Amino acid sequence: DWNAPEDEGGILAGMKASSWKLRKAAIDALALFIKQLANTWDSSPSEFPSSAITVMVKENTKSFKESNFNVMKAIMSLFISICEAQTVLKKSLSSWICKEAVPIAVEKIADRKCSELANSLLTAICVIRTPQSVVQLAIKAVESIKSPLPHESLMKWCVAFCKDFGVNSLGAYVKDVVSWVLQECEKTNANIRKTAISLIAELHVQLGPVLKALIKASSYDKLPSTTKNQIESTFESSPFDPDSSKVTRPKSCIILSSDGGSQSTNGGNSPLAVEIEIPKTDLVESLPKDCLTRMVTKEGKNAWKIRKQALDEVEAALEKCGGLVDCSPPSIVSLTELLKALRDRMSDSQSNLKPLAAKLIGSILSAADSIAQAKLGKIAYTPLIHAVINDNKKIMREASMTALKTGTEKLEIDGGGPNSLSHESLILPLVSEINDSEYKGGGLPEILSFLVDRAEFFPKVDSLTSKGQQSEQKLAKQIVACLTSSKSETRSAAEKALTKFVEVGALKLNSIEKGMKTLLPAQQRSVSVIVGNLKSLSSSAIEKENIKETPKKSLNSTQRLVTPAKRSARKDAKKESVVARARRDGSAPRSGRDRSVPRPDRESSVPRRERESSVPRSVRERSSSSKRPDRVRNTALTSNTPEPHEKRRSTKDVTRMNCDESIQDSLEESSHVSQHPLHSKNSGNVSKEERSLKRKNWPEFTEEQPGNEQLASLKKLWSPLLPSSSI
Repeated sequence: DWNAPEDEGGILAGMKASSWKLRKAAIDALALFIKQLANTWDSSPSEFPSSAITVMVKENTKSFKESNFNVMKAIMSLFISICEAQTVLKKSLSSWICKEAVPIAVEKIADRKCSELANSLLTAICVIRTPQSVVQLAIKAVESIKSPLPHESLMKWCVAFCKDFGVNSLGAYVKDVVSWVLQECEKTNANIRKTAISLIAELHVQLGPVLKALIKASSYDKLPSTTKNQIESTFESSPFDPDSSKVTRPKSCIILSSDGGSQSTNGGNSPLAVEIEIPKTDLVESLPKDCLTRMVTKEGKNAWKIRKQALDEVEAALEKCGGLVDCSPPSIVSLTELLKALRDRMSDSQSNLKPLAAKLIGSILSAADSIAQAKLGKIAYTPLIHAVINDNKKIMREASMTALKTGTEKLEIDGGGPNSLSHESLILPLVSEINDSEYKGGGLPEILSFLVDRAEFFPKVDSLTSKGQQSEQKLAKQIVACLTSSKSETRSAAEKALTKFVEVGALKLNSIEKGMKTLLPAQQRSVSVIVGNLKSLSSSAIEKENIKETPKKSLNSTQRLVTPAKRSARKDAKKESVVARARRDGSAPRSGRDRSVPRPDRESSVPRRERESSVPRSVRERSSSSKRPDRVRNTALTSNTPEPHEKRRSTKDVTRMNCDESIQDSLEESSHVSQHPLHSKNSGNVSKEERSLKRKNWPEFTEEQPGNEQLASLKKLWSPLLPSSSI
């Protein structure tokens, strides 16, 4: 009841009462009234009475300066209710109410009795006002408070805010937040410094390289060395998470969500990722005006010291810019002039300046964006590659190689990693310098190893233009020519480079073959083996792709799936039937060996006499009779008789037939077995004589000196039964 007496709970009378309990009860009644009104409020043209209620409370509480903490808690609860009502109505809070509420929350944020409500009030205001305006007001309010507790408590709330809303919701105001945190790091209070480091850790997890650039662009140089070390260690302990910007936060600002139109599908509003303004430095403008002039001076005995001083000035300017160089069209022209001056210093007469110039070139290229890096690299890549291949000093080769690696990588804020545009600009300098080295440079293996590591970032042959195809053919020609180098390290690295480039599709086999044809005939013969291996590698890769792309055909009801196992079984059955038919006809080939009988060991432990006794006597007699002169005469007489050309038989065939007949006769005489002893018998009725004959150890020919008569007879005797490779 608005007009009731204060004893009966009247709101107007309670607000003007002297008792803090009545004032607190009236404020609580207003908070409840606002909540109920928001739930029943329709979209009428009249304005929601949040501003009118705030004005009335302000006039009756000495502009929110109540000494009783219970009344102050009631006031903060009223502000929270107003924020919740505005959230239900999806309307922004008036800016003047925000300016009144935020200082109250900051002032009471360290109070044990009011700290919970103060934190909740700041969070509730961020939902219906832009977070950057709320944080800006909070930082402004805390700077006027000398007590360290509000500073510490506000930074703790900022850590929770970054986790709930995301750092991106601060937008361009992140720069001011970083400056404030660095100021807090300079405070003498240890708890404040510790809390400031924890806030930097959370900022680095979400911003990463952006935070590093913002810190270096602010008062980072003024910090003590101990604080710098703590910040650097915090970067390592809290690494950057690239996916943090994609995480759905538990809270969001309805103003940003309505402007961006992005609604989360996981039950809450997803904050709009506002573009953060990253400070970039015009490097040449930050240098002294005569820096480039002094960098190329050669007059006087101390000219090299003047040049070194100019190089030191460039290095200091790069450190201050935080690794981000302005690459706008006006600035790119001055950067080109600076790189040309540094390129001349790579061939300086003072050897100590050459590695420093190479290092600065790599730092400038790594601080430029991807497109500008590819353009500037056309000036700097050639001298860097030349130094890696041909320079005599190791320190210069290492500095140039490091500059080449860092000068072809993207900025961390762009995702980091190798830059494909820069690798495309790297091809022509590589072709030129490898050709000029005549494939004898000491650092050529390092360049080729670098190509192996970065092969996947070179342009693919499928997406090349006509100009790019010419560059690809030139590169293939030079790498193939490296296979003819006199140094084994260069040849090995070139082979790996070709293999890797073919695997990733950065070189065509046709280009490699064309490059091979430009070599001398002797060189082509030595390189053809490697190119042949590349062909097999490419064909196998194509076959795998075809297998993956070939769709599986559905079988009809009349079709049967023939597996490899069934196919091999059919082949074995057909082969066995052919062999059995040939044996029945007496025309089976006798040069093979029946695999059903286990083959005895070549080096048998049976003594020689026992091995000879195991052979049937009739076999030995027939083998000895084959050496008689009259048998030879009969063979000669029969061979002199004229026969048709088709029926003529060689001496080897006749000998083989005689041996087969002698073995068959001896077996018939000894055991009366009609089947060959080395052929398996499928029938189950096997006599004792057959089983005893199979158990006999049929020896192979012994390892004796050639010319022995017994060895020769055994060879002739067993030659039809053993493979030709074992005789």
